[in-house]
Amino acid sequence: MLRIDFSKIEEMIKSSIEFSLSEKQYENLTGRKMPKNNYLIKQSAIAQFADGLGLSIKVHEKTITFERKEKLK
Repeated sequence: MLRIDFSKIEEMIKSSIEFSLSEKQYENLTGRKMPKNNYLIKQSAIAQFADGLGLSIKVHEKTITFERKEKLK
């Protein structure tokens, strides 16, 4: 399976402190359907992408919200 291009999403994230993405926006930007909730949050390509940027994701009513992870002390 081909890699998903998250470059457009990355541009949006970098221009905002908090960022949300609807299911339709995700599909339009990636060309793929949004994964199911449990897989989406922990194992999906978008979860791994967010983790690499120091972000966590939450899903509420088919909307992904990217939030900065708190640094552990």
